[in-house]
Amino acid sequence: TSINSGGFHVCGLRADGSARCWGAGTHSQDRVPAGETFVTISSGGLQSCGLRQDGSAICWGDNEHGQTEVPPGVTFGVDPAALQLGNPSGLTASPIGRSGEVVLRWTPAANAEVHWIWSTQIDGTDGKWTEAAGHAGTATISDLQVGQTYWFIIIAGRIVDGVQQWSQWTQWTQAVAPGEAASSPPHGPTITAGSGFTCGVRTDGSVSCWGKDFFRGAMPPSGRTFVAVTSGDFYACALRNDGSVACWGWHDGGATSPPPGVAFTTISSGSYHTCGLLDDASVVCFGSSVFGQATPPVGDRFTAVSSGGRHTCGLRDDGSVDCWGSNNSRQSTPPPGETFAAISSGQYHTCGLRNDGSVSCWGANNVGQTVPPGGVFTAIHSGGYHTCGLRADGSAACWGADNFGQATPPASEIFTSINGGAGHACGLRADGSAVCWGHDEFGQSTVPVGATFRTGSRAPM
Repeated sequence: TSINSGGFHVCGLRADGSARCWGAGTHSQDRVPAGETFVTISSGGLQSCGLRQDGSAICWGDNEHGQTEVPPGVTFGVDPAALQLGNPSGLTASPIGRSGEVVLRWTPAANAEVHWIWSTQIDGTDGKWTEAAGHAGTATISDLQVGQTYWFIIIAGRIVDGVQQWSQWTQWTQAVAPGEAASSPPHGPTITAGSGFTCGVRTDGSVSCWGKDFFRGAMPPSGRTFVAVTSGDFYACALRNDGSVACWGWHDGGATSPPPGVAFTTISSGSYHTCGLLDDASVVCFGSSVFGQATPPVGDRFTAVSSGGRHTCGLRDDGSVDCWGSNNSRQSTPPPGETFAAISSGQYHTCGLRNDGSVSCWGANNVGQTVPPGGVFTAIHSGGYHTCGLRADGSAACWGADNFGQATPPASEIFTSINGGAGHACGLRADGSAVCWGHDEFGQSTVPVGATFRTGSRAPM
């Protein structure tokens, strides 16, 4: 972060406060005391000195005239801008109470002015920011949906000389409602990018679709209201508030025939099958199961489910992943020992969002779909041969196939959720408006003018 030159040597200060010197070492002026960290460093002719965060100093090198003997008990003023911003850690969460509140506790970041807490449901809905003071180690988040599982992550920040500085993120921490809490209300994506078409749940609960109407896949039922929508190759399914499902479009293998009398809490559609979670965390699937993609493991329980081309993956409460269906590209073989906060299945690949916000993908990699960029994400969604993710500030990053520009999201846009399709992708803004990019041969990336859709609230940092 800084360097300072002496007579015949140079010393540099790293981001973690440790120092390294190089050049002449005739008087050990290049030998930094082990284990020391500093806020600033200065090099003289044959010696160097470092200033600690508490204002004390230590020097090394030539001491012929006592120049490295700091007077005992003497401290010096430390520029607040030189104090290293620490990282919050140890984030824990209480169970979500019946009033919809959760108490978070953590170790505050050193020298922070503020802590920002991002809370969200597992599918990215109901996301919001909460601010806590820099010295705070606890916060209460209110107005959460009782019966839902939420995830929390914290970052610390400060402004120095007009420049915003951010710490590293904590790991994701989960908070669940107690067993006797109310049933989980239906939820899920409110915009979905399919194969040649796109559908969204409008603010009044109706579903509208645009793009190519293959086999009436872009013709949702009228006069009905829904809370979520998901799409496959040439069909789509929407979830009502009572947990029932309505589907339309191509009926291959029973893709548009949900089981009667079953109440889902969330659903996810693959190429020609759909899987959903019930309130007891079991999975029910319908549609084509030629490769076993609609035949979930018996008796297993999951917190999330994602349907891909010919496979499906489920996320357990402990963060482990189980997949079923086609495994021709090892898309159904998650990395052993890994745990995740969220998962998303593509055509022949799968990606998982780790608790620290990093992403791991497996399966086919013919167009780079299993090579995610580094950094922290808060949500991911896989399309056919690409995946898109949201950063903490709401910006999008995508990887994989980009032959139609589907992995090149628009710059400077901020989204609350994101959804990938066969050759395009869409993002929802905080005001409910949508932006799509990628393949637009059939108008699937041209959002109807003035259309707004249901979305959770999210504010950028």
